[in-house]
Amino acid sequence: MDRMPRARVRRTQDVRAALRAILKHAAAGSAEHTAHAERLPSPREQSAAVARDVGAARSCIVPPSQPSGHRSPSEALLYKGYPFTYVNLWLFYWSDPGTWKTLTATARAGGNWATVTARPVLLTFTPGDGSASVSCPGPGRPWTDADGNARPTSGACGYQYKRVTSGPVTSTQTITWRLTWRGSGNSSGT
Repeated sequence: MDRMPRARVRRTQDVRAALRAILKHAAAGSAEHTAHAERLPSPREQSAAVARDVGAARSCIVPPSQPSGHRSPSEALLYKGYPFTYVNLWLFYWSDPGTWKTLTATARAGGNWATVTARPVLLTFTPGDGSASVSCPGPGRPWTDADGNARPTSGACGYQYKRVTSGPVTSTQTITWRLTWRGSGNSSGT
C-alpha cells in the first residue's frame, strides 16, 4: 500500500483538480503501455501505475483557507470596532456544517480508475494570544443556554482565554483532512 502524507483539501474543486491530474497521468501511462509494450500490464503493474498517478495528484491538493467558522460569543459583537470574548469563560467554536463533510470523486482512464476520498477529522482553534492551539475531533457546535459556563461537552469545542490583551488578537480555525484513495488492481493508500 502506497503511503501519502496527510493533505488538506480546500473544496470540492480541488478534489476534482486532483482527479483531473490522475486522469491525465493514467491516460499518458496507458498510451505509453500501448506504444511500447506488446502485452497488457499485469494487475500489479496497473496498481503501481494508479499509485504513481495518485501520488502525482498530491501536488493538486491545496491547503485550505480557513473554514467558515464561528464562535460564541459571536464574532459579530464588537468592542471599539473589534470582536471580543471574555476572559476565564469558555469560548465555543465551530465550523459551518457545509464545511464538515466527506468529499469523494472518481477518475477513470485507459482501464485504470482511482477514487479519492477527503474526510474532515479535526477542527483546530489557534487563539492568537501566544497560547497553544486546541483541537477537537468534530465540527463543534454553537453554545446554548444549557451549556452555561461549563466546559464544552456533547460535541462542542472550546477554549478559555486566561488574560486580557492590550490589543486585538487574530484567532484562526483550521480543518485537518484525511485523504485516502483506492484504485484499480486492488491498490489503495492514505
